[in-house]
Amino acid sequence: MRKDREGNILRLGEYQEKDGTYQYRWINENGVSKVSRAENLNALRREITQIHQYLDHGIPTDAMYMTMDQLYRLWLPEKRNLRTRTLQRYTGMYEHAISGALGNEPIRKIRRTDIRHFCDYLTEQKGLKNSTVRNYFHLLYQILEFGVRENYLPVNPARRAWRSSKYPENAGQQHSRKALTVREQQMIMEILKETPGLRRWHPVISLMLFTGLRIGEIEALRWSDVDVERGFLYVSHTMGRQFTSEVPTKQTSKSGARRHPHRRNHFRK
Repeated sequence: MRKDREGNILRLGEYQEKDGTYQYRWINENGVSKVSRAENLNALRREITQIHQYLDHGIPTDAMYMTMDQLYRLWLPEKRNLRTRTLQRYTGMYEHAISGALGNEPIRKIRRTDIRHFCDYLTEQKGLKNSTVRNYFHLLYQILEFGVRENYLPVNPARRAWRSSKYPENAGQQHSRKALTVREQQMIMEILKETPGLRRWHPVISLMLFTGLRIGEIEALRWSDVDVERGFLYVSHTMGRQFTSEVPTKQTSKSGARRHPHRRNHFRK
């Protein structure tokens, strides 16, 4: 019966080096001899547990060394059918926050607590709202779930991580939105008309109030989208913003394309 210097019984394949560190000798799925090392016995046995978890699930053990950034680069081409604006938003979110926090971490070492700490960091250090933090969490969940589906991970560490955190399941949905009353809308228009520095915004705000267009859709409007004679405004484009200053014009989705009736005098030159 072999023991280490502290008197711990060493299991099959476990060895203690002369410098006090530990190693585990094992055979991978291709019959190739491998050696894993750790600073202490507990860390080595955690490593051994993961090795056998990968082997038991039929996952190539080379995937044990894949980082979060590497998994993200494999996941991204799978989303090529998404709207360009959505893909840009995902890319910006990942590069803006997730990569810096978890990008260099091997995916097998990411734990539920790491994900909770990441969510806490976004709230407490970055000052993001719960609804925004939830969007980051969902993106992280998607990427890790892709890793499980493609046989790079045995389980998704993000599963149940949100429910286990301090964030409520209905985060970002606790307060219903209140629509402006007719009188409130009238007050806004009066202020825009009477305030010299705000008058130039009167057409834009008026258009938003009467049509319900989004800011990006208004920014992308062209005179060719306006049918003054028939009284219609055609919405077919939007402006997408990234985390950089670039503002590209993109085609809106089929479900988003529509036409709005308008008051003709709004567009008379």
